[in-house]
Amino acid sequence: MVSIANPPFTIDEFERLPGHERYELVDGELVERKMSWESSHVAMRAGRILATFVDARRLGFVSGADNGMQLVPGDRTTLRYADVSFTERSRVPGGRPSELGHQQGPPDLAVEVVSPNDLASEVAGKVELYLSSGVRLVWVIYPDRRIVHVYRPGGPDSRLSGDDILDGEDVVPGFRVPITDLWAEPLG
Repeated sequence: MVSIANPPFTIDEFERLPGHERYELVDGELVERKMSWESSHVAMRAGRILATFVDARRLGFVSGADNGMQLVPGDRTTLRYADVSFTERSRVPGGRPSELGHQQGPPDLAVEVVSPNDLASEVAGKVELYLSSGVRLVWVIYPDRRIVHVYRPGGPDSRLSGDDILDGEDVVPGFRVPITDLWAEPLG
C-alpha cells in the first residue's frame, strides 16, 4: 500500500478527484490499489461463481472491486473496496443498489484476493476493519499459494487448501465450492 501525501480528504472530495478509482480512502488519505493480473483473474472467477449462485436464489447483490463501501456510518474519511462483496437483499434499502454513489454500510461477505504487492499487515488491517464494522464473513484468497483464509467475527479463523470446500455458512446459505474452482484453468 503506497500512501500519497495530501491534505485529508472526505469521501465527497475523494469521489470528485479525477482517477480516484485507482485508490481507496483511508483516514482521509489516498492509498493506491494494486492488483496483479492473476489476482484480478481469481477475483473475477470468485465473483462470477458467487454471483451465479446468489442470483439464481435472489439472495442479494454481489459487487466487484469498483464498489466503494463506507463501512462505518458517519465516517466520512474512509471508503474501502473489497475485490468481491455480497450484501443480503433485506439489507439493501429499496431492494436494489443505489444508482448513485457508494455503498452505505458493510457488506455481509467481503472477499480479498492478495496480490504480490500486498503487505501482510495491510491485509490483516483490512480484515480487522471489515470484521469490526459488521462484515459477517471474510475470505482472503492467496492465488500464488492456492489457499483461502476464512475469518468470522469472534473467530474461529480457518485455512483452506487442497480439495477443501469454501462454504458460505449462514451468510450465503447453501453456497459450497471447491477452492480449486477459484484457479481452474480456462476452458479451451
